[in-house]
Amino acid sequence: MLDHARFYNHSCDANCLGVCDDFQMAVRDIAAGEELTDDYGTFNLREREEFHCSCGAAQCRGAVLPDDYLRIGGEWMKLARAAFFLIPTVPQPLWPVLRERQAVEAALADPSLQPHHFLASTT
Repeated sequence: MLDHARFYNHSCDANCLGVCDDFQMAVRDIAAGEELTDDYGTFNLREREEFHCSCGAAQCRGAVLPDDYLRIGGEWMKLARAAFFLIPTVPQPLWPVLRERQAVEAALADPSLQPHHFLASTT
């Protein structure tokens, strides 16, 4: 959620990704006490300048660039797609308050489509 992005730090090996505006999801298990991270490149910073990255991840890019989404977006979507279809297999304590619940349920029912197609229509 872009308005809650202040709760996420950047990492080139993020444990969460935004699959569309206002919808963040975990893309791997997050340990208790582990910080929430997102790859700031997912925010599609086309009009902004690059900024230095010192996240410390093994695959750190060294900078977040305005065109990261174009260059790396396919990899982010692969991660998101793999995690998306695990939603029903783990407890979802926020499920009752999820605004996009119907769209998520529809996307889960049709694995042939990308999650962001369904979710983009809800914003």
